[in-house]
Amino acid sequence: MNKIKLTFMFAFISVLLVCGCFGPTTVKLRPQFPTVTFPDKFPASVALYFDTEITSYIDRLHTTGDFCAGHSYDIPIGDGIVQSVTSAMETVFQNVSVLDTVPQPDEMKNFDAMIIVELHDIVEDVEITELIYGHKIKSTFQIYLKMKMNDSDMRLIYSHSPHSTGIKSDRITSCSDIGEIIGFSVEKSLSQISTDVAEAFYNSRQVADFVESLK
Repeated sequence: MNKIKLTFMFAFISVLLVCGCFGPTTVKLRPQFPTVTFPDKFPASVALYFDTEITSYIDRLHTTGDFCAGHSYDIPIGDGIVQSVTSAMETVFQNVSVLDTVPQPDEMKNFDAMIIVELHDIVEDVEITELIYGHKIKSTFQIYLKMKMNDSDMRLIYSHSPHSTGIKSDRITSCSDIGEIIGFSVEKSLSQISTDVAEAFYNSRQVADFVESLK
């Protein structure tokens, strides 16, 4: 009786593995920070708002073909964008507050400026190639954002459209390798975004003039 139960359980688990019925695998992303540092931060208090399209964005990829067919991977790119852009702004300004909603005019008195971040596009391309021995994967992720900085009266100070491309290619031997390679390419793209945003805002003459006007 025990043998029958074990055989059935083994067969049941085998079916689940083949069909991918365990559900999508969440790709873990490590925090990304700017690769640059500055001698001083701008002495300003900034409200940072991310559009809901970003905060709720999860990219799901499905594998096709014979290798790991039926597997899917959830990539929390939205969370990655929020973290990497926030770290960039914290490198540039002394005080940064991430808000869940766009502040009302009377609330803006608590801040010198507000930065709004919107998602323009995300382009992904994951290719799995069969080799003589094993398989190879190439994962490419491109992120395009739109950012604008307004003063407390909601007048435009500065706008920027950062974009990045992360590429990772390597041999793979298991389905878990796919998620790791995808994660590496996304992290590269997020690292580029973080550095791009930090450099653009810190080196902006419009931002520097605005901060100078606060004195």
